[in-house]
Amino acid sequence: MKLSSIQNKIVEDTKHTCCLIKGKRGTGKTTIAACRSIFLKNNYCISKSDNIIVINSSKNKLNNFNEIYSSLYNDANSKYSTLLEPYRKVTNICTLDEIIDKYAVSKISLISERDKIALIKDCVYAASNIYPKIKILNNSYVDFFKDEIEWIKSCGYEDINIYQNVKRIGRNSTKNTVHVRLNKNSIMRECVFKLMLMYNDKLSYAGQFDDEDKTKTALKNSSKKKAQKYTHIIVDEVQELTKLQIDFINSIKRNCKYSSIFFTYDNDSIKENNSWLIKGHKISTICKDKIKSYNLKNTYGSETQTSMEKFTYKDLKHKTSFDFMRDNYETSKIILSGDLKYNKSEVAKIPVFNEIAAGEPILMNPEIKDKFYLPKYWISSAKDCFMLKIKGDSMINAGINDGDYVVIKKTAYAENGNIVAVNIDGSATLKRLKMDKNDVEFMPENEKYSPIKVTEDQQVMLIGIAIGILKVN
Repeated sequence: MKLSSIQNKIVEDTKHTCCLIKGKRGTGKTTIAACRSIFLKNNYCISKSDNIIVINSSKNKLNNFNEIYSSLYNDANSKYSTLLEPYRKVTNICTLDEIIDKYAVSKISLISERDKIALIKDCVYAASNIYPKIKILNNSYVDFFKDEIEWIKSCGYEDINIYQNVKRIGRNSTKNTVHVRLNKNSIMRECVFKLMLMYNDKLSYAGQFDDEDKTKTALKNSSKKKAQKYTHIIVDEVQELTKLQIDFINSIKRNCKYSSIFFTYDNDSIKENNSWLIKGHKISTICKDKIKSYNLKNTYGSETQTSMEKFTYKDLKHKTSFDFMRDNYETSKIILSGDLKYNKSEVAKIPVFNEIAAGEPILMNPEIKDKFYLPKYWISSAKDCFMLKIKGDSMINAGINDGDYVVIKKTAYAENGNIVAVNIDGSATLKRLKMDKNDVEFMPENEKYSPIKVTEDQQVMLIGIAIGILKVN
């Protein structure tokens, strides 16, 4: 089992209670989710009640997950092995339907699609007498009304005022390719909501449920005192789920000091029309906790796909540059043109900190975000060096662009003309130092920005001088 540095970082993330990884198919999201479940089993299932559930959106997705999980289990279990790992089974891998069925324990008679259409036709006929001016209240539009009723229920909207004001784009009827405009605060929306209430009443009278009712019942039952809760929840491909389904998943999470919830999101695959994330809804709405989002870009597993990343390092002191590659699976191995390689003993580990402004000064978080390996030959006194990610464009004329990384050497002294990282009244920025007999200024390398002139009442601290620039190619 091989994971890239970023993949392993996600698997072992213990700082965030809620994580989401986004990426196209082939970026390793399901592999990460499988490894994550094993990491949590061995490290964070401490008490007898601790457990893990892995939820897949469909039977096919479940089969795919199980195949990946089985293929890497032995290696991952060995890699993440600790003295804390339980001797009992703590991981349940299932489909969303299976776990909803478990909580919707009452005997439920699900309505068939044929009977649902017949029921909605009856409701449309009844509504046409209440809203005679709405011309689409006829059987030609039944598919449209069915879709809209399912959407309202899958979002959990039970208040007409919420539905009247929510952003909504009318769908085409699947049979008649007609377009219906659903304006906010309109009689049309009032009519649709009334139809839904009539449909619900008829369902209840017949003692039947639809899929949304079943999920709603599971959600209600999950709040009962004896309902089972899960310490860790992993959801593969959350983009396929409705808001009601997402709310249910959140409701079965046990709240404890180390509990967690973990989502994967496929950028290319939203097939479900009622998916909450299909359009316009923010990722932050799927979880009450603050979400740490990872975006995977590299794909793996085919002849044209590679785990290699390309970079250029510019040495500012000697005015030279080096093009090189690194393998995401083994980030300490640096490969130069001509297949010249630096091994682990020949490289230095440089800590990477939060962004620094090449623009207006910003607060800099002192927490280490990552690490990067560079040849010791390129950097003197590597133990005194660190890297900062650049945010802004005030240094573009010096070849430092937004998104670049700058290698900073910690020092208490800088010469006139050096590019320096400096803390001004608690905010950090990267500028060129300009000193004369009377003044100290920090100069941008972009005419759009003004120099920062230091005044006597300001607190200024030199963080270090820039010795190199790292660019991602």
